[in-house]
Amino acid sequence: MLTKGGETKTLLISAVLDGEIISGTAIDITDKKKAEDALRVSSEHLRRADIFGQFIRKVAIAANEASNIEEPLHVTIDAVCDLIGWPVGHAYICSRETADELCSMDIWHIDDPKRFDSFRDATMATKFRCGVGLPGQVFAATKPIWVTDVTEDPRFLRAQAAREVGLKSGLFFPVLSNRDVKAVMEFFSTEAVGPDHELLDIFHQAGTQLGRAIERTQTEEKIHHLAFYDTLTGLPNKSFFRDLLRQTILTAGFENRPLAILAIGVEHFKEINNTLGYQNGDIILRLIGSRLSECVRDADIVARIGGDGFAIFMENNDIVVANGIALKITKRFEEPFVIEGVPVDISIRIGISFFPGHGDDADTLIRRAHVAIDTAKQREADFCTYSPEYDKYSQDRLILISELRTAISEDQLFLLYQPKINLKDARLIGAEALVRWQHPKSGIIPPNDFISLAERTGIIKQLTYWVLKEAIRQSRCWTQMGHEVSIAVNISVKNLQTPQFMDQIKGLLSTWGVDPGWLRFEITESIIMQNPELAMETITELTSMGIKFSIDDFGTGYSSLGYLQRFPVDELKIDKSFVMDMMKNENSRKIITTMIELGHSLELKITAEGVENKETLDILSRLGCDAVQGYFISRPISQVDFTGWLEKHSRGDHQYKV
Repeated sequence: MLTKGGETKTLLISAVLDGEIISGTAIDITDKKKAEDALRVSSEHLRRADIFGQFIRKVAIAANEASNIEEPLHVTIDAVCDLIGWPVGHAYICSRETADELCSMDIWHIDDPKRFDSFRDATMATKFRCGVGLPGQVFAATKPIWVTDVTEDPRFLRAQAAREVGLKSGLFFPVLSNRDVKAVMEFFSTEAVGPDHELLDIFHQAGTQLGRAIERTQTEEKIHHLAFYDTLTGLPNKSFFRDLLRQTILTAGFENRPLAILAIGVEHFKEINNTLGYQNGDIILRLIGSRLSECVRDADIVARIGGDGFAIFMENNDIVVANGIALKITKRFEEPFVIEGVPVDISIRIGISFFPGHGDDADTLIRRAHVAIDTAKQREADFCTYSPEYDKYSQDRLILISELRTAISEDQLFLLYQPKINLKDARLIGAEALVRWQHPKSGIIPPNDFISLAERTGIIKQLTYWVLKEAIRQSRCWTQMGHEVSIAVNISVKNLQTPQFMDQIKGLLSTWGVDPGWLRFEITESIIMQNPELAMETITELTSMGIKFSIDDFGTGYSSLGYLQRFPVDELKIDKSFVMDMMKNENSRKIITTMIELGHSLELKITAEGVENKETLDILSRLGCDAVQGYFISRPISQVDFTGWLEKHSRGDHQYKV
């Protein structure tokens, strides 16, 4: 600033004389400042938008890949605390037993555990009902709440505990799925911070992402329990038992650990049912399960694997331990059961097999344990350990392997076709190709007797190629007759693992000139879970060619729905064991209902197998099932009979009406 009076005066006069010019310069400077301020605000918005975007993506990924409820909640709590710089975060879950109660989960983000331990303890000891306390009010209103100072808010029931550790502001927001509160999350700062409405909107989006994840994982848990646990006894069922055995065999083989299977058969249970009635028979089965559970070690698994069949899985033991458990069980069963005041004696037989000595796969071990049961019956012994001399079928199975190779090369195999119809309009939408074996001496050999054998020995690759070649050839024939029929073929994990499989498919389609869109592959959940990444790669490539994929026998093998969402499949096929049981078993109907709802939520078509009567067809239609196959529509029939069926069906000449 000029200090000389004359100079200052001259400038002031100049300002008056040139006021318009000086005023214009001032306007330019002001506009520039406003632009700079706007740019800073815009940059800040962009920076916040980028941070918020990264936050939402992190939550979305955690939600999509979640295999349990805790994982996405953990990720989100950490992400929120990092985002807003608050030191304490925590989550409540809505109680499954009491729908109006929030239970504290041991899921925390705490910067200084020692400092906040007392507040954590106070929180873990508190339950909130709907409308009670700040978490309860969020639960009731399904809207977030931001409190500048929780220690002064009468709705906050832990004010004293918060005051002691120096907490101030609190943020509470719901985790929603279709407006149902699944959880409530809470966060605390050590400073008084006013509400940030932009943050509240971001957290609402995060809560919606998490709600969907929790809904999905709870649905998975429900399906898992219904599909893998026996509804009568509460014990694991056969599917659970076999999967557990398969998985444990993999690790036990590497670690050189023994495993034992004890199969338990109940003697003359049919007579017990006929004498005492099925209701009392069910009571006895539950009591049998309880007694078996009393006799085993904590780490052993007792399962119900059949109508009157049970099994025990034991790790890290030898024959001395297994025989000791078997002896303990037989002693316990010397005591009669008391039903309605009447003592009932139950006799059992126990067969024992070991890994690795008696087999290196689950099915073999279970089968050989049952061979040992039969031997125990023949010898009138309480229990027996398997020995190869007891298994009269071993040599026959070796011969069958050799004969199956000959059957493939000499065309002793043939295909049957089972139609699949759309439930809405009874339109044919495809057929499943099913292989059969016409043995020159033994006649028709059931598929269960040779397909699993082919799977274990590797012949399944040649068998599947033969089936594909015949099915594609027949598809070409029907197309020339004016019938476009989508053909479904079951494929094995060994096919997906074979490098030549892709070239084989391309070669067959090219040879017969068949549109890939008319070919469908059916795979089981276990195929996906054995090697998800390899399965994903192969299935994606085949799908890009136009081939469609279905998950077969859905519900009998548990897979993460997180994986299922990633696979390019468009159909789930509900296993016939559920469908055939749904008329008399309410639990089977509930499982089917859940599967249909779940499949539709993933935008998948649902096909039910094993439909054998009009009543089942009508129920499935009411439940929203998309398609069905089974004896009521048609048994598996030869290509000649299927051609006739096609012609009748095209005229509307069929017994079923949807």
